[in-house]
Amino acid sequence: MHQNKGMLLQKEHGCRLSAGERFRNQAQVRNTMAELLTVGVDVGGTKIETALINQQGKILASCRSASGSGMDVDQWVAGVKGAIAELCADVADEEIGAIGVGFAGQIDPATGAVKASPNIGWSDVPVRARLQDAMNKPVTVVNDVQSA
Repeated sequence: MHQNKGMLLQKEHGCRLSAGERFRNQAQVRNTMAELLTVGVDVGGTKIETALINQQGKILASCRSASGSGMDVDQWVAGVKGAIAELCADVADEEIGAIGVGFAGQIDPATGAVKASPNIGWSDVPVRARLQDAMNKPVTVVNDVQSA
């Protein structure tokens, strides 16, 4: 990998990591980051994109994983959990403060449930509750247009 400051570089398995923000191990993350990071998740019919974002809104790393339409919620949660684990491989768990999810479809803002999603084929799925249980982090779910 080249050390081009400010450029996003390819990381294994489709992840990209900002060269200026690359961390070699969890100890270095704790020593250099005095702030909590946020994971952003963009859910599409064929992909799950994740990004690691600092409090200034800078994308430190991003990752794209395949997902299939017709996935049930258990498969989807496992896929998102795996994508986040890959994205945050060099980040200590306590450095992640929250997860935000942009989902195509109608979202109940009070519960974070997907009321209807034509891309995924879901209705009345408690996405926020399921992902919070799996990740043990606060989760916000909004329509993907609102998350952009």
